[in-house]
Amino acid sequence: MLALSLFLALVIDRIAPALQGYREGYQLQNYTAWLLKQPLFTLVPPRLLPYFLIMPPLILVIVLGNFARFSGFFELGFNIFIAFICLRPQVLNEEVDDAIKALESSDSYLQLDIDKIFFYTNRNLFSVVFWMVVAGPIWAVGYRLLDNMLTISEIPEREKWQIDVYRIVSWIEWLSALISSYVFMLCGNFEAGIKASRNISLLAGDIGELNETRLRKTGLAVVQASTTEAGYLTADTLRRSRGMLLRTLVVWLMLAGLVDYWL
Repeated sequence: MLALSLFLALVIDRIAPALQGYREGYQLQNYTAWLLKQPLFTLVPPRLLPYFLIMPPLILVIVLGNFARFSGFFELGFNIFIAFICLRPQVLNEEVDDAIKALESSDSYLQLDIDKIFFYTNRNLFSVVFWMVVAGPIWAVGYRLLDNMLTISEIPEREKWQIDVYRIVSWIEWLSALISSYVFMLCGNFEAGIKASRNISLLAGDIGELNETRLRKTGLAVVQASTTEAGYLTADTLRRSRGMLLRTLVVWLMLAGLVDYWL
């Protein structure tokens, strides 16, 4: 049921792009700004504030999820809604298209961290698939909310909680990043991926950097990345990267179906 929900959510995103606006970050920002004005939240210590801010949506998801279980149809609809809200497939669609156009028009383009496409795709797609199937919609929503908290500027005294939230998000996505790196190898140049993955842990300073380094180095290796004279990735490399990541998404959905069937 969960694997089917993930697949249908991706289909809906593709055939109804007008709905994408309902999951943009500004809605969470409006919710956060409103909640911060409530008297109760002025008493919360700044270091704990992000966790208190995500509790109301999580409680709502738990309550609605329990009601949805009384009907298979409503449960499917609920899971599709959660998957649609949490998945961000535009990282492989509009953002890549814009980057390719910019690369083809100018070698001096700063790439928008193009070589992080592997990391961003894991964060916006593969990690959500993993946690939704393994632990349920509540984990997918919690993961997405914590990730979004890192981008919201309205929360006061960020220096007191940002590092903690960053570490939690990084640990949550560690296993999915590890699995994704091996799926990259299956969907690309396996031998090159194995060579690139050696000693990666020695290059990283913390768990978040480890995840990013593993995905970037493995991803660039398996697509046999090429660069321009200016040192930027070529548009052709970006196209190959998207193709490999789309194949990886198919493998993830197949794995999700197997796990969903066994559980």
